[in-house]
Amino acid sequence: MLFHGCLGEYWGTEPILPFLDPNAKGQNLLRGINFASAGAGILDDTGSIFISRITQSEQVQYFRDYKNQITQLIGESAAESLVSDALYSVTIGGNDYINNYLLLNSRRSRQFTLSQFQDLLISTLRKQLTDIYELGARKLVVTGIGPIGCVPSQLAQRGLRSGGRCLTRINLIAINYNTALKAMLTELNQELP
Repeated sequence: MLFHGCLGEYWGTEPILPFLDPNAKGQNLLRGINFASAGAGILDDTGSIFISRITQSEQVQYFRDYKNQITQLIGESAAESLVSDALYSVTIGGNDYINNYLLLNSRRSRQFTLSQFQDLLISTLRKQLTDIYELGARKLVVTGIGPIGCVPSQLAQRGLRSGGRCLTRINLIAINYNTALKAMLTELNQELP
């Protein structure tokens, strides 16, 4: 169960529907929508190994479409209020490492140093968050990435000598990313009213 499902269950509310759910229309749109997609990343090529994932760029476009739909449903003023009062969760970035940069024979790891790749992720996410903000979102919770050196795929690929322990070198990637993310979010909070 996803985090938003747990919250809804705790609060006793109806589940938040995925944007592409056939029931995500009319009044159902007014209780919130889930745009998330397993396997997606900040970069559009992340998760391309999966058959059908919705990229972060597509998710932002779906948010734009959603806003247009609720504007038609309840009017511009009410839609602006609904969008600005809503709480948004942006949890992304781990897949960009696990299912992109750290893949064996990854094109991105040949194209960028680790530091350059991190900078690409942070600048791309900054643009995406700015787009979401410009669409009216004001209450965003943006999370860092977890200890990716403990992920089974990384242990299987690189952990032969770790004795099943998490990979410190890979976890440092997450720590460095989270530090850069925090700095970017601090700047963004100061720049956007």
